[in-house]
Amino acid sequence: MRQKLKYFIFNKARDYEGGVMSHMRYDHAGIWADLSDRTGRSGFISRILDSREEDTQWHRLVFETIGGGGSPYQITVFAADDLALPGGGMDVPALLADESFSFEEKIARMESFVKKRASGFSDMLLFEVRGRFLWIAAEIYAQGSPPPKLGNFQIYFPKQSWISYLPEVYQSSDKDRFLERYLAVFQSLYESMNERIRGIPGLLDVDRTQSEYLVWLAGWLDIAGSHMWNGEQLRQLLKQAVSLYKIRGTREGIRRMIRLYTGGEAYIVEHHQLEPYMDSEGSRRDLTRLYGSSADVISIIMEKKYVPTQEAYHSLLRVIEEMKPAQVEADLVILEPYMYLGGHTYMGINSAFGAYRDVKLDGLSMVSFSALGETDGLQGRETFDPES
Repeated sequence: MRQKLKYFIFNKARDYEGGVMSHMRYDHAGIWADLSDRTGRSGFISRILDSREEDTQWHRLVFETIGGGGSPYQITVFAADDLALPGGGMDVPALLADESFSFEEKIARMESFVKKRASGFSDMLLFEVRGRFLWIAAEIYAQGSPPPKLGNFQIYFPKQSWISYLPEVYQSSDKDRFLERYLAVFQSLYESMNERIRGIPGLLDVDRTQSEYLVWLAGWLDIAGSHMWNGEQLRQLLKQAVSLYKIRGTREGIRRMIRLYTGGEAYIVEHHQLEPYMDSEGSRRDLTRLYGSSADVISIIMEKKYVPTQEAYHSLLRVIEEMKPAQVEADLVILEPYMYLGGHTYMGINSAFGAYRDVKLDGLSMVSFSALGETDGLQGRETFDPES
């Protein structure tokens, strides 16, 4: 009966921690050369994989490469039923654990276990590799350009060949295994396609999917300007997209969208909130100057630490534009950290009264940029000017 294809996968940091490193760094996504001068060789030897069956015939090794700029790498596959080194006295696990041996010495002493060696390939058939135990070594040769990152190693077993589906006459006549290797080309394409299809649910999982797919998912939800959001921001936006769209165009929707984008709270002033305070000509004039006279204008007030640059200002305006009602105009006001009565000064937000302190001409005291009443020369500096 045909055996089910099994596999080992390296997709966590601890998968690499159990191996041997030489000028190599790692994380959950893979391994890469740690060479400050970008020249030389770095290496990695994996932990020993156990198929639990003697004389296992292995199937395929696949991994991903990111970047590289032309820097070469070499993959060596080792396999055996018995892990004792030639000459006795030590076995492979003891050799790998012994820090007195260099990476080069360990590779040299395991030469008799080498079953396959290839350079520059990320998809290798292992039909000729036999043995209960298997482990691999990766060597990256940096030559001045940034070396590649290798990750997501997948080692499949036992051997599965499409030639077994053909009549016996074709199997028995394939002495040089040409037909088997020819069919393996299409078999590898088929298996890779199936692997991608099986991985589609993971691409749709916002918590698990890779960063490059977040923009793709944002397109499904018609999120404009998704390129302005960093990976974590976009991930949180996608998770909350449905609930946000339910309150799109509302005060709470705008506030939540701004909180996601900037990490800070927005203060939103609508025209109906001002009407109870327009009981005198002076109040009406001041409030109209600060917040506008139209009922279709809302003022959105943010602390400057959340919108520190003009680029951030314009980006936030685009985010607000997507969430506000179409007929409403948004006036984004950035608070400066000083007090100026008659301008956008809010006690406890961008202004505060401190304790009394005498002014001394000792070089340690200064007159702050705060003023009460109308003062020439200060007009026009109380709000953020995006065109300045």
